[in-house]
Amino acid sequence: RASWIKELEEASAVTLRDLKEMYLRLVNVEGVTTSYSGMWSWYSDKLAEPFDIVIIDEISKATPPEILMPCLLGRKCVLVGDHRQLPPTFKPASYRGPDELDAEQLAEMDKRARGFENMVKAALFAEHFQNAHESLKTTLRVQYRMHEDIMNCINEFYEGQLSRGLTPEEQEEAKQHGFTICKKDSGGSHLREGSELINPGYHAVWIDSSFDRNGKFCCETQREGSTSRRNEREAHLARVLLDEFNSQIGESKQNSAPEEWPEHHMLRHLDQDGRLPVAFITFYADQKRAFNEFANEGMAWTAMRSRWEHLTVRADTVDKFQGGERPVVIVSMVVSGNFGADPNQVEKFESDMADLIDSPAKMAERKEFRPGRIAGITTPFIRSPERINVAFSRAQNLLVILGNRYSLNKIAPESGKNQGVRITRDDGSTIRRPIYRQIQYKIGEGGMVDGRDLL
Repeated sequence: RASWIKELEEASAVTLRDLKEMYLRLVNVEGVTTSYSGMWSWYSDKLAEPFDIVIIDEISKATPPEILMPCLLGRKCVLVGDHRQLPPTFKPASYRGPDELDAEQLAEMDKRARGFENMVKAALFAEHFQNAHESLKTTLRVQYRMHEDIMNCINEFYEGQLSRGLTPEEQEEAKQHGFTICKKDSGGSHLREGSELINPGYHAVWIDSSFDRNGKFCCETQREGSTSRRNEREAHLARVLLDEFNSQIGESKQNSAPEEWPEHHMLRHLDQDGRLPVAFITFYADQKRAFNEFANEGMAWTAMRSRWEHLTVRADTVDKFQGGERPVVIVSMVVSGNFGADPNQVEKFESDMADLIDSPAKMAERKEFRPGRIAGITTPFIRSPERINVAFSRAQNLLVILGNRYSLNKIAPESGKNQGVRITRDDGSTIRRPIYRQIQYKIGEGGMVDGRDLL
């Protein structure tokens, strides 16, 4: 064995090539990316002897050319994916930004791209799935990733057909997050100091970012010349949450022997480095930058490991998170509607709302939150069913939504033409739903938290 290892370490390029060819002749399963399958050096080598079966996973994110090339190499093809999630993203040659764009963004940026929009944005998998004969398709409706409370938030996108695969006992054991976050002072709402804001009984929580403790309306901002947005209030709230998660994980480690961690309700979810994986997901690239500026205090992304020594924090846009999952996910909605540049209008609004801040039901009824008073939320991101679905379905044990509960509540069919979230059913029909209102209802008042009680 030792001599064999030594020969490998000192092997020539010819020997390594021969070993590689011999190895490839022996294997019966090969795994490559769709991009790699289109490389001529690999593709031409497989043409003479096609695969019996080609399986393409995450098919909704693949462009037509990426699907076509591997399909040509198989006698039979199995396409696996979720057409209720995001379509492909890409970068045009002329774009110099760090983030990929979806077809809507590209069309806004460059009119010449609109001619190619359908080719890239086309929900090819959705179209073929809807038109395929029943004998050629099936739908997996049992999920094991997320707690049932989180599943209920996104089940509208699946026509209510998703169900949990775990028994109640298994779910109670495997999907506990274990966090209890309490109000630390007498500021904020009418809740008393020490009141529980997040506890193990809630797995989906909405933290309202509408107002700060001074009664100021916390709307999103937009840099000149940019289509992206940020909400600094939500970045600050995320920092408070991460600090609390980090502290509680550290305390649990101190109070438990390492051999007990695999059975501990909170520590069983740690990664191989002994850290809890947490995601900060946002709809906008500029909010990712705001998170780094305020929550991470402008330090390099790698510095997050020292700031939160018991967490593995990943901050990114929804598009980059498709296919991923984390025990705990914080989603920053960013948008809230705004008043433009008129400070008098802002002051009047804040004065009118001052007596209602502690009465969410009455606040939600106020006409000021309807389009025409606060500028309507026009960005398509926030009404994209695929984007909402991906953002809220990454969490396994705890989903925390940071957002303006009142403005998002008004994204509903009765608010006007093309309002609400437009969902396409499997039979091809479409329907508009007040998704955010439904999610708030599913979460329940006990899971609705006033952000002023945190910060």
